[in-house]
Amino acid sequence: MPSVPPIRLRDAIVDPRDMVREYLVLTAVAAICVVVALGNPTFLSVGFAVVAVAFITVAGAAATPGSLRLTIDDTGLTIRTFFVFVRRIRWSDVGEIDVAEGWQGETVAVEVSGEAGEGTIFGLPIDPSLGRRAFVTTFGMAPSELRTLLRDRRGAAMR
Repeated sequence: MPSVPPIRLRDAIVDPRDMVREYLVLTAVAAICVVVALGNPTFLSVGFAVVAVAFITVAGAAATPGSLRLTIDDTGLTIRTFFVFVRRIRWSDVGEIDVAEGWQGETVAVEVSGEAGEGTIFGLPIDPSLGRRAFVTTFGMAPSELRTLLRDRRGAAMR
């Protein structure tokens, strides 16, 4: 049976428009920390400045388009987060795929078992209100469209 080309989706982890206020606050705090560290370079002031700049860097990376990538192929899902962290989930480890109302609103919830379900999966965290993993974004699709895409691809791969 010929292999179907992989589907590649990408999106920002957070919508930049949703975090303007938070980013401005982080920037102000980092600027103050850097000014204090430059004026009085102690171990503590430099440490705070480094941590503040790191927070800004992570927040900026999270708002960058493509900071979350999902590849759907014949063998499973590959999630790449922050351009560095990669997690592979085989279709055999994927259980139920549903649209659910999570703490971030309507999303696609996925049951992941086995080794893939253990530990942290960036981009597919455990939603505390659902008690199972949920995508942090639907990649510009309606949640029902993403759910159908995932179910159809898994169904075709399992045949």
